[in-house]
Amino acid sequence: MSSAQRLPKKLVIYFRHIRNSYWFIPSIMTCFAGLLAFLSLLVDYSDSLKVLPNWTYLFSGGTDGARDVVGVVAGSIITVAGVTFSISIVILSLAAQQYGSRLLRNFTRDRALHFIIGTFISTFVYCLVILPSVHSGNDSGRPEFIPRFSVMICILLAIFCVFALIYFIHHVSLTIQASFLSFSTNIELVGTLKDLYPEESQPVDSRSRDVLTLFTDAAALPTRTRQKICLRTMTSGYFQAIDLTRLIDLAEGHDIIISIIMKIGKYAVVGDEMLVIIHATELTEKFKAKIQDCFTLGQQRTMDQDPGFGFDMLVEMAIRALSPGINDPFTAIQCIDYLRDGLQILTQRPRVRGEYLDSKGTLRVVFPQLTFHEALERAIPVIGYYGRKSPDVLRHLIDMLGKLAHNTHNGSDKLTVKLAEKSVNQFLTILETHPD
Repeated sequence: MSSAQRLPKKLVIYFRHIRNSYWFIPSIMTCFAGLLAFLSLLVDYSDSLKVLPNWTYLFSGGTDGARDVVGVVAGSIITVAGVTFSISIVILSLAAQQYGSRLLRNFTRDRALHFIIGTFISTFVYCLVILPSVHSGNDSGRPEFIPRFSVMICILLAIFCVFALIYFIHHVSLTIQASFLSFSTNIELVGTLKDLYPEESQPVDSRSRDVLTLFTDAAALPTRTRQKICLRTMTSGYFQAIDLTRLIDLAEGHDIIISIIMKIGKYAVVGDEMLVIIHATELTEKFKAKIQDCFTLGQQRTMDQDPGFGFDMLVEMAIRALSPGINDPFTAIQCIDYLRDGLQILTQRPRVRGEYLDSKGTLRVVFPQLTFHEALERAIPVIGYYGRKSPDVLRHLIDMLGKLAHNTHNGSDKLTVKLAEKSVNQFLTILETHPD
């Protein structure tokens, strides 16, 4: 079992949702900025750095000069932060209109944007903390205090923010391109496929394999020793992930076999069939609740255990590029290239039967994974239909399928690819015969 399946999936998805939000990294950086301001003021209040000449601090002015420097940095940085955030919102709006709202996740989880916004906000907070500590001497005996070390850090942070702004302009010019969206989606898809489809598949004990007939052949079910029940969903949402490790442990502890009916990535409403359990003893409602707790349903699909979502996003980007309003066949061609990357992994990796064993080698969970035929079926016919008026797209799609068939050693997969190639060829023949 892969490392992605050994983790508690609900915790992983929840933490990933927080980590990918716009507020998480800037909030952490803001807290560190407040701590840095406190430590720098402690250094200024101590006498450890007073032996150094004033020019070493990058600031040698008086109290008024210190207030002006810190105030100007704070005002300008918060203005730049507002402009940066506004540009990010414009990018999200344009991307949603052209590529689809589902691809916005590639922008919202962009670490570079998070750190750039966090740099501006944390610098502003640092200046706010430093500014009240600058004060002049008066007749009541309060001594003059100029936190030169803190002001020096403020100047250095302002210089760093200038470079961050330059990098932001460069980064935005790259992320707004269609190639960035398709490439980042492909990278995540390939990573998910490599986790779910290891190079060496886990064998299933022959005695355990016989139990699979119990799910399909009612006559083979021993009514005296075992019973079959169906658990249904308690909430509505997209089937995002399943905690296989915990589910296998629960099945082993109660000597049951679980067959998951609900497809990963599908939307379920309350009362939909979720799984079938074969058991010998009566199961309590508390135990059934523990089994249901292993399933994660949410408001949107994720790619943790759902590689079909990655294929669907690439297909969506391709067909949007082929729409009359955009008419960008080259983006569709790029998506076709990336689709081949994922399809080739599916056809070259060993078949994952979705049969998971316990520590004793007994079958405990049956969880069917996405097959090569399903992935090909959800990608090629759709792009072929929407690209039926673009000869370049059809020819590239045929070329991709030819290369895929050449690298496929499984006879069934090769036949499926040939059939898909034949259907695309029909679109191309119709287009060349009747171009209007």
